[in-house]
Amino acid sequence: MDTQEFISSVEKTLKEKPEDAINILRDPINSEVLGKCCWELIPRLSANLTEEYYIKNVNIYDCTVDLLLEIANTANPEDVFFEFIELAEKQKFFRSFINILRAIRILLMRAPQRRGTSISWCCSAIGHYLSEINLPQNSKLEGDEELILENDVQFQLVEEVYIEVLDFFSPFIEEIESGNYTVSEKHIDIYKDTLLKYLLKLFGHPLVSTYLEHSNNKSAFRRIAEKILQYIACFHIDFFSFLEYATFSSKENINLESEFNNLSLGVFYYLILVEGLYINEISHVYSNLYLFRQILWLCLTLMNSEDSRAHWKGLSLAENILKRIVEKELDFKKIDRFQSQEFVQLCSKIMIYSDSKRNRQKAVAIFTTFIRIFNPCGRYYLLLCIPEKIKEPGLIGYLSVKAKDFIAEALLRKNLEELKYFNGKCLHDLIKKFCSLENDTETDLMRYADQIVPSLNLLRYLVLRDKTNFTGIFDLIPILEKTYFSPLQKAIEISRAHYNLQKKEIHQSSGDSNQKFPTAVSVGGENLPEFSLEQKLQILNNALNMFDLIESLLTRLTECINDQS
Repeated sequence: MDTQEFISSVEKTLKEKPEDAINILRDPINSEVLGKCCWELIPRLSANLTEEYYIKNVNIYDCTVDLLLEIANTANPEDVFFEFIELAEKQKFFRSFINILRAIRILLMRAPQRRGTSISWCCSAIGHYLSEINLPQNSKLEGDEELILENDVQFQLVEEVYIEVLDFFSPFIEEIESGNYTVSEKHIDIYKDTLLKYLLKLFGHPLVSTYLEHSNNKSAFRRIAEKILQYIACFHIDFFSFLEYATFSSKENINLESEFNNLSLGVFYYLILVEGLYINEISHVYSNLYLFRQILWLCLTLMNSEDSRAHWKGLSLAENILKRIVEKELDFKKIDRFQSQEFVQLCSKIMIYSDSKRNRQKAVAIFTTFIRIFNPCGRYYLLLCIPEKIKEPGLIGYLSVKAKDFIAEALLRKNLEELKYFNGKCLHDLIKKFCSLENDTETDLMRYADQIVPSLNLLRYLVLRDKTNFTGIFDLIPILEKTYFSPLQKAIEISRAHYNLQKKEIHQSSGDSNQKFPTAVSVGGENLPEFSLEQKLQILNNALNMFDLIESLLTRLTECINDQS
């Protein structure tokens, strides 16, 4: 029987009598022809490995898998190894990937002398498959609630793949742990190095998007993460030694060809430092400043992800390393400015835009702590540069509050080193960031109220506290009168008139207080949806009350200025 007749016979039997097909491969008469045509038979059989085929004819699918495993057990490993690797790289259906992975492990175990160099191809195929997995997002679930996601079919499939991947690595880890190698002696180092690097990569996507926190009901993915750490511990290395590979980029570098990437290293150190896994086995010989610099790159990558669960891990890791730094310890001139700017920007975005409440809350706390660990120069620089990058009124208002706190602390201590960043031109530049109207007199005061109110409070504090004009605040008053106070008063008058007009239009549109009206009402630059008359009036009255508050603060500030003068 020639090779084509043999392949046709296998395919025909597989369709007509699936269970008998394997007997053709096991028949000693066909051993020679099987050896000659394996490279062609494998891709022909792979046509049956799709999810659609599994659904339509599971019997033929299962028998096809049996045939491939039989080939892995009997064929020359060197003849079919790359056929199976190519097959693994093409798979989309998780069951097929798992079964091909089992076949590849059989081949590796049968050819130990080649395993030292061949293992990298297998790891690469695993990494490629994991990188293609997508997990559903649900930012409404937080903390232990995320365990519910493990009932999702997609999460269960990912769990099954990870379990199979760990099973794939198991015999090789046992070999490393025992020290009894069957691989070629000259390949032992590269063999160990390859396994270690790919075990670390398993912490990246999609494990980064799973629930890994300690809880009474330990999640399946937490158990998987602990198993990976257990495997890595078998290499008896210093866990902190990988910090030197943290790359100087916040972008989510998950290049499959790179030896290390920030995403997987970030999860690795999250498990150690935040979750406390294997923390007692680490030799703490690294300075806190070194840990801060290196781990912050990993935090940036996690926080720059589009996944809220990655954000939580990045924030938690940042919180851990920030606790190691004493307030005002960092000299801004000696740290990476790009790194610091990136961190506060990403932290700010999570504070403002994240759908996750606990992420927002943690980001606010970390944001404040981060600024406070810098010396006065660093604090000033961050307060000055953040509004340039993120022009969100609420954030700028928050920075005004922080600036007021720092100035108050410096004045209380009479610390000239700190005060030099909050007087004269430095103070002027800072005030310009906080005390500005986006569209002059036409500024939407409802949108910018969170910036305006704190800025007026800051100015009033300075006027009342600095009676000797040490900070130079009174030198700025003439400028502020022209650029801020006067336009703001005019904006209040325009906004108040606009909102009063909208109230009048609503009253005139109908006498029925319970029906909905087509009259368009705009607040904060956005048209309101169809509300009842009472609801619309309540919203407009709230806006008018805000205008009254701003005007009251402005009036009080003016009085304070006049009194001091």
